[in-house]
Amino acid sequence: MDYESVGVSLQDQGLFNAKLAAKMPWLGGHSGAFDVGSDYLVSGCDGIGSKIQLYLDNKDKEGVSIKHLGQDLVAMVFNDIVCSGATPLFMNDYLAVPTIDDTYLELIDGINDSLKGLEGNPPLISGETAIHKYLDRNPKTFDIAGFGVGACPKANYIDGKKIVEGNVMLGLRSSGFHSNGYTLIREVWQNQSYRCEDRLAMLHRLLTPTRIYVNTVLTILREFAPYVNGICHITGGGRDNLLRLLGEDLNLRPNWNNNWTKPEEFKFIQEKGEISDEEMVRVFNDGIGMIMVVDPDKVADIVERLEKLGEDVVVCGTVMKRLKQTRNEATGRYNEQ
Repeated sequence: MDYESVGVSLQDQGLFNAKLAAKMPWLGGHSGAFDVGSDYLVSGCDGIGSKIQLYLDNKDKEGVSIKHLGQDLVAMVFNDIVCSGATPLFMNDYLAVPTIDDTYLELIDGINDSLKGLEGNPPLISGETAIHKYLDRNPKTFDIAGFGVGACPKANYIDGKKIVEGNVMLGLRSSGFHSNGYTLIREVWQNQSYRCEDRLAMLHRLLTPTRIYVNTVLTILREFAPYVNGICHITGGGRDNLLRLLGEDLNLRPNWNNNWTKPEEFKFIQEKGEISDEEMVRVFNDGIGMIMVVDPDKVADIVERLEKLGEDVVVCGTVMKRLKQTRNEATGRYNEQ
């Protein structure tokens, strides 16, 4: 089984995103930056996709809560924004529902509870609730999107342009699949013949809220900013998200160690869905939710500080050059034999 077979083409999405990028004058890879003088306002927009449907399929199960989806939304928006070094300012949301139901107030409570814990104390200042009677022709579904804004002094803005060969990739562990790849996950989960020792416990793992890395990242930047050259939120498209930081230098590429353990639910979904190793890496976060690309001389100090902040840190690999730069003395050109 793969993403394509359940109706999601990453290739088509990538091509469409490239076309979109040509129409938007933004700075950065995970969010947009708007020049307001000495600072950038950094904005981002995201949703939680098919994880909503997995929740709806199982909302009557013990321990399953719609409030967790609120944390997913906050995480997806502000984990992107903090990759630029921006501190959260505020958030808006868009909720599309087939009918009004007070259960959705719990979803908003989940958003507010998650925002309260973030540095900068960003409030949910506005939103839109749209009643779509024929939403997907399915009266049992809904959708929600989040829009966030942060701010960053221009001098502190991080866009990956300072990444050089030899930089080290430090991965921060995920809390599971976070909020990506759930069309494929749900396809596997719906097959009731796939048994595990405790199916309810596995369901809870699949619906575990996305980790929010905002406070950790901002703390590290205050102490080690000159040595952090790039920050990457690992979401849809898996580890290839890192290429968004390396886009300024096509000769740079990550060299992955591939030697860390994955959460238990990854093994379950891969085995039951008969998903290849390549597809698992291409679709999911591989057990790593955020990557910081740092100066090799400061790796030990940054890892020590991250661990004191409660992070489980993985040295995922290094950044290397695909081609060594050699100069032809006769012509003055590089990489010419």
